[in-house]
Amino acid sequence: MSDAVPTPADIQADAVSERLANVLLGIERALAHTFRLVPLAVDGRPVVGVHLDGARHLLSPDDIRLLVRCLEWDGGGKATRLLSSLFLSAACDAEALACPTASARRAALLQAGAA
Repeated sequence: MSDAVPTPADIQADAVSERLANVLLGIERALAHTFRLVPLAVDGRPVVGVHLDGARHLLSPDDIRLLVRCLEWDGGGKATRLLSSLFLSAACDAEALACPTASARRAALLQAGAA
């Protein structure tokens, strides 16, 4: 038995694992019409809000990529690949929103009424 103290990296990995487990469980149990992905930029960082049956989770694009690997670990089917694509698209959108150049361009398009 080891008395090793968890490192900050261990604590962070546990938190990510817990979040992803909650999202995977939510996907399994939630009603489909309650599912929503919201790409965001929070303090200049890309984040994806995942809404399932009223529960809200914030995932980074790296978390999303790991989640997709979990979803597809057994090959999945057409529906799994579609769901994975939705998650990856939301992660890409969040990264674009967090990019200062993309944010400035989007603001210009909104101001011009083109977005």
